[in-house]
Amino acid sequence: MGRTLHDEPNCAGAAAALERAKGVLRTKVGAGTGVRFTPTLTFTLDTISDSVHRMDELLARARAADADLARVRVGAKPAGEADPYRDNGSVAQSPAPGGLGIRTSDGPEAVEAPLTCGGDTGDDDRPKE
Repeated sequence: MGRTLHDEPNCAGAAAALERAKGVLRTKVGAGTGVRFTPTLTFTLDTISDSVHRMDELLARARAADADLARVRVGAKPAGEADPYRDNGSVAQSPAPGGLGIRTSDGPEAVEAPLTCGGDTGDDDRPKE
């Protein structure tokens, strides 16, 4: 910590002071816990406040982007037709049981015409041997 809450913390000075007091602190920890062998104490800088500050900045930026998007959306209309989906009478690609196929739907019935890519087509026009 700094001298006041508004001062920048002196991390290097605090780390040096803790390193100098490590033996005394280790003795106090050992006496307080009642263990026979006190483990070595290691001091590391806690950077959670920096992470929290960064996360707050990111959330504020996301909120601002959401607010901008909401302003743009007011009164906006979708591009294209009211109903962009095809209805009956359209041709859609659908795989047939024997391979590729074209499926045409006209009303409640659907007609599938299988297409083959090479191989036996089922129509044997070749002369028999």
